[in-house]
Amino acid sequence: MGQVSIPILMPEADETLELEVTVGGRTLLMEYRIETVTWGPEVTPGERAEQIRAFLDNYNSDWSLVQIGVPEGRAVPITCHRRRKSTEAPNAGD
Repeated sequence: MGQVSIPILMPEADETLELEVTVGGRTLLMEYRIETVTWGPEVTPGERAEQIRAFLDNYNSDWSLVQIGVPEGRAVPITCHRRRKSTEAPNAGD
């Protein structure tokens, strides 16, 4: 599946971003979450990787990983998404 990048406002903590996308008459509701994994000052790169792996292993299975962001300081953003069923959009003129 191809991808399109669209600048949007980032959701706050514990919020879900919902996008409704229509392509060829099919409408998809796509949901995204940005989660953050944090670590202490003495954590090694290997330990950071293990914390991220543990977070993903224990994350809600209704959501799948989209991207692991660039670490900033003591945190790394993780983007997950869940896609709902598609529905047929009404025809023009209906």
